[in-house]
Amino acid sequence: MQQLDRSWDVPVSSERPKVLSGRSWNCNILSQNLMPRTSPGSDPITTNIIYKWNKQGFFVRFVNKNTLDLRDENLQVVSIREAMEHIDDWKVDWDATLTAAEIALVRTAKWRAGLFFPKKKAT
Repeated sequence: MQQLDRSWDVPVSSERPKVLSGRSWNCNILSQNLMPRTSPGSDPITTNIIYKWNKQGFFVRFVNKNTLDLRDENLQVVSIREAMEHIDDWKVDWDATLTAAEIALVRTAKWRAGLFFPKKKAT
């Protein structure tokens, strides 16, 4: 299976389309660091999921839901908030680095309701 190259330096922007290293993608804002509502470390599985997502940095939506279709017009950078809001109707690579148990946990609405997305600080 072909892997996405995530080595691009992706600028934070909501403009569309944006040229990224010679590729034209439909770009939304990048994901921001997120945290569980509970205290850090209280749930090791949640802590691990959050760590992996923060490390991943950004998430790719496959517009036509085909993860093998890597044409520019099928790829859209989305935030993790957007991915979670559309978990049932979009195909996003939020599960790329997660284990089967972590994916099952993320798919539960109660768990997702416990996510906290801090607002970005104004610069």
